[in-house]
Amino acid sequence: MTTDAGTVTPGAIWSVVYGYTAYWTVVAAIRLGIFDRLADGPLTLPELGTACDAPPDRLVSVAGALVAIGLLDGDQSGYRLTDNAAAFLIAGGDRYMGELVVRSPGPPDNWPVLAETLRGASPPVSLDPTSFFVPLVRATFPTQYAVACRTIDLIGPADVRAVLDVGTGAAPWSVALLQAHPDATATLNDLPEVLPEAERMAAAHHVADRCRLLPGDYHATDLGKDTYDTVVLGHVVRTEGPDLAPVLIARAARALRVGGTLILSDYFVDDDQRGPLQSLLLGVTMIANTDEGTTFTHAQYHRWLEDAGCSDIQLLEPLPFTHVLVARKHSSSNRKEAP
Repeated sequence: MTTDAGTVTPGAIWSVVYGYTAYWTVVAAIRLGIFDRLADGPLTLPELGTACDAPPDRLVSVAGALVAIGLLDGDQSGYRLTDNAAAFLIAGGDRYMGELVVRSPGPPDNWPVLAETLRGASPPVSLDPTSFFVPLVRATFPTQYAVACRTIDLIGPADVRAVLDVGTGAAPWSVALLQAHPDATATLNDLPEVLPEAERMAAAHHVADRCRLLPGDYHATDLGKDTYDTVVLGHVVRTEGPDLAPVLIARAARALRVGGTLILSDYFVDDDQRGPLQSLLLGVTMIANTDEGTTFTHAQYHRWLEDAGCSDIQLLEPLPFTHVLVARKHSSSNRKEAP
């Protein structure tokens, strides 16, 4: 293979190296509280150093990098938040993503051994329900709640009375659906360690009195048959691998009444496996941290939904870089469920 030396550049390689550095710079800024300290207005470098308990001569490189990344503005005489940082990186905000930034790659110790994991080894650090999933579902609530609210707007008027939220996490979809449909009720399913977080968020949004908790593994727990008019699979299918993912979709569809709506939120890969980058990288994240998880293509999801008796499949983009499949159940599943 030959290449024209004048057309090649190491820029793509350096972007990977610096991407790693940029990520950990933002994580350090979150942990130092840089964004929180700037929430009330600009600070000089010495003021910011005092507020974060970090020497200014060390902090200056981090602050400058955050300016270059686009999360801060200004210079040593006064750093201020950009609009994106103000919207998403101030702790306690409605759209706060700081904890999601920290937790979404999974345990850091799993990444240096990714090559071994790709060859078949299990990730060295397993994802414990209490220490990993509870903080993660708490961190994902703001973004998923925003996606759910916008999806409900795009779907438009619907007869929503009984909701099943499979692998509910902190219940962002159920909260949004119950707020939009005051007469509806929701059954929240997740592991016993996770459900208290769903209960807490439902109470915080004043819908807990319309929620029923259904603890247990969604492959083993009885989800019902022809019971609900809306079933949600919110960012859980990709954890299951290609063998169990269609089984989970079939179980969810089985719980739907004919004519009911299945909402499936995830990151979908193009059928040619060339994009989107976010979905492909998330697939690698799943491989790094789980034994079975990965991301799937549009064709796979469409086939699994159709096999489960669903049709009228729509792909929605409620917010940039987020996609949701909405389908209607028209018949019983053609797929035999695993016992």
